[in-house]
Amino acid sequence: RLSPRGGSQSQAAPAAHVHGATAPGATTQGEAPPGEILVDPARRQKTGVRTAPVQREPFGVTIRAVGLVGYDQGGFHDVSPRVMGYVGSVQVSAVGETVHAGDLLFTLYSPDLLAAQKEFLTARASQRGDTLARAAEGRLRLWGMSAADIQRVAATSTPIEYVPFHAPSSGVVIEKNVVAGSGTQVGERLFRIATVDRVWIEAELYEADLSLVRLGDAARITLPYLPGERFEGTVSL
Repeated sequence: RLSPRGGSQSQAAPAAHVHGATAPGATTQGEAPPGEILVDPARRQKTGVRTAPVQREPFGVTIRAVGLVGYDQGGFHDVSPRVMGYVGSVQVSAVGETVHAGDLLFTLYSPDLLAAQKEFLTARASQRGDTLARAAEGRLRLWGMSAADIQRVAATSTPIEYVPFHAPSSGVVIEKNVVAGSGTQVGERLFRIATVDRVWIEAELYEADLSLVRLGDAARITLPYLPGERFEGTVSL
């Protein structure tokens, strides 16, 4: 008790009690502390809420998209003659046919190739045969003759009228622009072969998902005609 200065001693006023009020920092039954949410058991059961201990784990977002299977743009191989000529026989019948590296695609009659082969044989028979023969052989290689065909010309001393041209790689023929008897120009593409050991998946994403995709992200591919099969890949573009 405190006595006012200059006055008589008096009693302290009794403490006041207010029903329903809570002291600062205290919680009552049924109320959640700051930062927490209380849900009664009946509501949790209806909404299917589940709880688990907090753990530190990697955070990732799964994006589902529809894609189209395409050829690997780096796996194209074109077959184009480097001399003018006329096609003899064609061994590939249609687009979509599978070929292997070294398979015969077509034969070509070319006056330039025929003349170069004769020069090669003449150089081999001359006294300065080594130098001239190497130069003539190099010209035949540059014009598309294989080493095996050049050796056959040298062994038989007979030029090949219809020079065979072979597939440079294994794959599927996706372009065919030649038939028997047609004429060809220098650099004209007669065949295009695509390798299929590796393919592209061109996925279509929503604009809102573009910022979530990064180069090198893992991708999982499923195909409707191969149920249960999964293929792994990475984002490259």
